Amino acid sequence: MSRHVSERAGSGTGALLRWGNDAIGLVFATGEGEPVALVGIGSGGEGHDVPVLAPELRQPLVELSGFGHGRFPGSFRYVDTVIGARLRYRAHTVEGGTLRIDQHDEETGLAVTSVFELRDGVSAFRTWTEVTADEGTIVLDAVSTFATGAFLTAAPDVDGFELASAANDWVAESRWTTRPLRELGLARIDRDVQHQPPRSRLHVANRGSWSTAAAPASMLPEQAGNWAYPLSGSGREAMVFALVNGVLGRMYLSGYLNRMTPDEVSIVREAVAAQRAVVADIEASLPFWPLGLPGWEDRWVSLGLRHAGGARISLWRRPGAPSVVVLPLPAYRGRELTVQPFFPADSDGWSWQWDAPTGELTVTVAVQAPTARVLSLTPGPDASSTAKDTPA
Repeated sequence: MSRHVSERAGSGTGALLRWGNDAIGLVFATGEGEPVALVGIGSGGEGHDVPVLAPELRQPLVELSGFGHGRFPGSFRYVDTVIGARLRYRAHTVEGGTLRIDQHDEETGLAVTSVFELRDGVSAFRTWTEVTADEGTIVLDAVSTFATGAFLTAAPDVDGFELASAANDWVAESRWTTRPLRELGLARIDRDVQHQPPRSRLHVANRGSWSTAAAPASMLPEQAGNWAYPLSGSGREAMVFALVNGVLGRMYLSGYLNRMTPDEVSIVREAVAAQRAVVADIEASLPFWPLGLPGWEDRWVSLGLRHAGGARISLWRRPGAPSVVVLPLPAYRGRELTVQPFFPADSDGWSWQWDAPTGELTVTVAVQAPTARVLSLTPGPDASSTAKDTPA
């Protein structure tokens, strides 16, 4: 069981609140005369070893604007709100894995509570903002879930950051691109020379409620849904290809199950059973992409979920792809690795070879594309050299 510990130390403008468990630590600036800011996120439990932002880089934790209370300087950004700048720390409470930080704006009478939740063994947090009016009425047009510049502890400025985003449309999801923030329009502003804060922004919005497209790059794996639409009569490999889509996440199963043959229903049942096994540890799993975020025209696509006992990888070979693909798995370099079929349970024309010194898994496919599999990876102790073959 992870411990949830909070500690507020210092006084005046230097007060810091450290909170976390064995998996993650958060640090908040809660000094007098300034809004609360999330100034550090990292491992190290309880926040004691988490790097903390310098005061000049701190971003108020909550931004909110209302009629008659906008932004200064004026811009289309969702920061620099005058209410957000006026918020002041009141108190905080900790109950189990939940932290509540209370702030107040004297001018409007707004009370703002930031809620953070941790789960044992999970290096992530859930957060939201609650706003109430102590007196009177005010119309709000924007409230942030949270805001932070804590990621700048990993780099001196935003020059070191890139944005991975995907264009999404019906049956045209996950068309990924990765570009530096500076190229996307975040201009470099020297406050000392230009005497102005930056006003540029990068705006990415979702216009629908479907969450299949970003799965699981911008949402939790357990919330990342994908359609699995097996068609009766399409053939075993085509059905498996469709069902692999939903195994490592939330499966949206469709298709006319009532029209399927007993063998086809058996394939569907096996996929559902595999997905239920994934659900057992998905909350503490982390996604990774051995071949990088997929492009729309990529012939080989891969997605992995790493958990405490190893990992699972989904692999799709699309038409036109070569029969051999090499997956870089640096996390297991120098270690033995047992690779087994996860779904379907038989390799059925797929084979693989693990090379520990290079940390590369070579997969060879003897069946015609399109074809897909989910593989299970179980690491062993460190080894200087090993190679394992699994026959097709």
